[in-house]
Amino acid sequence: MIRYFLAIALSVLLISQAVAAEKYIVASDCTWPPMELLDDQKQPDGYSVEYLKEMTKKGDLDLEFQNIAWDGIFGGVATGKYDNCRQFDHHYAGKTTAV
Repeated sequence: MIRYFLAIALSVLLISQAVAAEKYIVASDCTWPPMELLDDQKQPDGYSVEYLKEMTKKGDLDLEFQNIAWDGIFGGVATGKYDNCRQFDHHYAGKTTAV
């Protein structure tokens, strides 16, 4: 439950920070289909990308998604190279697993 509220808080923070930015760069490790993957044109796609695009439509924000290896994402966010990151999180998929 705490992770759910943290995800909501992160999303609100992401949107509020993006309002001041001309272009908001989001780092994403696109190796987690269907949450994050590359489309036929090698552009980030998937649930996480579409989710952010929908959330920012009303704010008319300019998002740029970059496919970044997992081990470079958080260093890039910490140094300001990327404004935020999206990664697969279990709360998207729920807690039920079937084989």
